[in-house]
Amino acid sequence: MTKFRDIFNKFIDENLINPAILDAEVTKISTNASLRTVSVYLRFNELVKRKDIHNAENALKNSMLALIKADIKPSFKKELFKADYFPELVEELKIKIPRINGTFGNCETVFKDSILDINLKNGGKALLDSVSFKKELKNLIADEFGLCVEVTYSGVTE
Repeated sequence: MTKFRDIFNKFIDENLINPAILDAEVTKISTNASLRTVSVYLRFNELVKRKDIHNAENALKNSMLALIKADIKPSFKKELFKADYFPELVEELKIKIPRINGTFGNCETVFKDSILDINLKNGGKALLDSVSFKKELKNLIADEFGLCVEVTYSGVTE
């Protein structure tokens, strides 16, 4: 098993990177030399915060590799998925769909029987529907956890 640190320790300061990322298994690396980009696919044994993933991406980008863009694509065991990780998924989706910023303030989530229910406190269902949030969230969960989930909204939806 090749770890992230085994490949990138020559280019980044390990003290700036979450140890869980340093110890993650590298499953694939895709590069585009002409665009100066890299995508690193990592398999984790524990959940990792998005800010730590983005920090590692920035460390790669700002390293002597002189990359224009660095992406870390995480994957987790399906057993690790829980409703408490929803804010981390939202952080990732806010990059792709900035309009959702603020929609999930004080929301509560419950995951049971392959259904992730998002109990909205401040409305916003129409906005979420207009940006295909359910589809994007389901795809992200499938990509990162290998899970097929249904997403529902409850609470104050308007």
